[in-house]
Amino acid sequence: LYLYDDNKRTLSPRILLLWRYEEMLKQRYASYLSRYLGRTLSGEDEPSKKNALTTASFLLKEVPEGEEILLAMIVNKIGDPVRKIASAAGHQLRMILEEHPVMVNVVAREVQQLAHRPHLSPRALYNCIIFLNQLQLSNDDDNADDGTYSKGTNASLPTSLINTYFHLFEMTIKKDDTAKKEGIQTTIEGRFIGN
Repeated sequence: LYLYDDNKRTLSPRILLLWRYEEMLKQRYASYLSRYLGRTLSGEDEPSKKNALTTASFLLKEVPEGEEILLAMIVNKIGDPVRKIASAAGHQLRMILEEHPVMVNVVAREVQQLAHRPHLSPRALYNCIIFLNQLQLSNDDDNADDGTYSKGTNASLPTSLINTYFHLFEMTIKKDDTAKKEGIQTTIEGRFIGN
């Protein structure tokens, strides 16, 4: 493992070569994730999207490398305009959680972040809420895994979910009030300007 040369301890060339090989392998894997899976998931071909989604799910379950990228890819597909793809993304996430129930906090946080994005389509928001409602909570979920829930508070998963639901409800009410005010303003302007 180590070579000793003039009382200096250095790594053997074989170890350095193995480290370089591992680094190159990780770079190729990251390139595969971003180039192939990322492009395929953002493409238009529905069967290819489903296959890429299944592949991303398998890799997330079996290979810990690139977990953040893979999880973000799968969660983003919950907001896909094609209902079958959005449904498949939710199904794949549930299958991941069946095999790795410890990931429930991380997956929930990622879906919550998607739900809070501005200009999210109503269908995508609906899919996020449905997925969050179907999460299996346990007594262990009372403690946050890393304390990075909604807006930096140190909240448990159930508390975080309730806060998310209330926040989304408030946003919906504000949108409805704004739409009503704009509708009344348009009606008033139409009557006075039109006559």
